[in-house]
Amino acid sequence: MKTISPFRTGAALAVAALLAQMTTAQNSLAGQQIAPGYAHPASHVKVARSQPAATTSPTGFTPDQIRQAYGFDQLSLDGTGQTIAIIDAFGDRYSTITTNTVTVHHKTKTTYTTNYFDATEGDWTTFCNQFGLATNGLTVAYPQGQGSVSTDWARETALDIQWAHAIAPRAKIMLVISYDNTMANLYGAVDYAVSNGANIVSMSWGRGEFSGEASDDAHFNHPGVTFLAASMDSGEISSGVFYPSASPYVVAVGGTQLTNYNGTWSETAWSGSGGGISLYETMPAFQSGWQQYTTGNMRSAPDVCYQGGPSPGVSVYVTPYYGGWIQVYGTSVGTPQWAALIALVNSGRASSLSSANSAIYSLAPTGTTPPSVDTGLLNDIISGSNGGDPDDFAIPGYDFVTGLGSPVASQLVPALTSW
Repeated sequence: MKTISPFRTGAALAVAALLAQMTTAQNSLAGQQIAPGYAHPASHVKVARSQPAATTSPTGFTPDQIRQAYGFDQLSLDGTGQTIAIIDAFGDRYSTITTNTVTVHHKTKTTYTTNYFDATEGDWTTFCNQFGLATNGLTVAYPQGQGSVSTDWARETALDIQWAHAIAPRAKIMLVISYDNTMANLYGAVDYAVSNGANIVSMSWGRGEFSGEASDDAHFNHPGVTFLAASMDSGEISSGVFYPSASPYVVAVGGTQLTNYNGTWSETAWSGSGGGISLYETMPAFQSGWQQYTTGNMRSAPDVCYQGGPSPGVSVYVTPYYGGWIQVYGTSVGTPQWAALIALVNSGRASSLSSANSAIYSLAPTGTTPPSVDTGLLNDIISGSNGGDPDDFAIPGYDFVTGLGSPVASQLVPALTSW
């Protein structure tokens, strides 16, 4: 296990200074996460009472287990020729404090210097080596410069790049880091990714809906580019959903709890899966006819779902704060993996999907009214809920917790490739 030593032994004052800096930074970021105009990541670390957050070896789901559960192991496509952009804030970075004590004329003066380190490639390499993945294919861009550091966003960044790579091992991973978690700078990172050739963009973050959000949809309206966003982890909320998952130009990804009983995989809706009816986005054509509850002709989320629950989460290697293997859960888990699924699809097509949502919704129905989901293509989740209202439960067909369902990748990928 790689251990971070945040201060030099014996520097008691440095310890206090570092703790003060960390507390200030965390409080500042926490305030930003709930303030208007700021986004927060949709990932969490699972901490067991009997063990520390980080361990020296993986304890959560492994790539081989997830590939087998969803049928990716039956595919020959690997994402060759595709570029998945991962958009995050702050990055997989951390800081340390160096103390310098000088005595002049019997007076001692101590200064403290903050040093910043980027753990992205080291964490990526450790993950790849553990699971037999190639270590090439990753590029990292800071188009707005490097800002502060955040443990939450470091975890998010490591999760996103490692698991997109696990599902589409030959796709290029373009990690674009925003200077901070303001929506304006995150949009700038999205625009940078698209202008630099990304044809799939994964966004495992969001904020509550806001008046005028439809004008921001232009950032995601690029034919031939698929945008995906986490539906977030607050379960059912009293009004609205989260943005950018609410955008009709984005594939909104909800969460399930994946379980293996004696070699048989099953899923139930995860209670934290964000979902519901948008306050400001009208219903897109691809959702017409699917709704089993009144939406007032408004967009609903999520569109699809994927493993996101904590029992267990997925294995991620991250250095900042943790210094080892952690279990991560949340709708962030499925977002980069659905992005990887689209990369597999596009690698088998002559041209990229023009609208992944249109394709998925058009392939999903079996012809009944209301439409039922073709379970040969998607796992229709019919148990669990994210709240106590009738429309908070996973039901046959489309619902506000798991959308259309999770992928039967061995069949869905070929179907989307031919669409």
